[in-house]
Amino acid sequence: MPVRPKSNSNSFTGFKAVGIKEIIGKSHPKFDFLIEFVLDVEGSSYPVNMSLLGTFNKTANGDIDSEDSSVKRIYRVLDGLGEGGGVDIKGNWVDENNNPISDFAEYLSKKYITPEGQYPYKVYLYKGVPKTAGDKVYTRVYPKLVPNTKEGDEDLRGFIDFMISNAYLIVYDESQPKQPTAFNNQF
Repeated sequence: MPVRPKSNSNSFTGFKAVGIKEIIGKSHPKFDFLIEFVLDVEGSSYPVNMSLLGTFNKTANGDIDSEDSSVKRIYRVLDGLGEGGGVDIKGNWVDENNNPISDFAEYLSKKYITPEGQYPYKVYLYKGVPKTAGDKVYTRVYPKLVPNTKEGDEDLRGFIDFMISNAYLIVYDESQPKQPTAFNNQF
């Protein structure tokens, strides 16, 4: 008799411990920044990608607002790493001493790539709603990273609960037909 799983639930969604295998800086004409974090998920043979991307809203003099959603998105990841660097008022990458960094992904790679088998961070993996009804459903990583500690776990769970309860994050429900929503781009 064949062996079957006890449930159809996907164990590779939810709150997961991860290590960082690779950090890749990319360019895209629609975004001011695009950094891919290739994550090693504890218990999985397959890496997942977390995209940190966005475009800054700038004032007439070219300054960015510290309350800009793209700035907040950046620090949801950098704060979890414990990184003191980030973006300056003009949207340029700088270290914690305000020294310019030409390749921020390379800078992060030198500091935060984790050895195989170590999972010092935690993220939220979920099934995203497809952009077009009937399209394939993909596992996504919400761009917030926290330390893999009790406090980090509580922070991440509270944040994700808030995002879902306020419909800022729409998670695909397998019991519902595949329907596109206005919130398909969950960045």
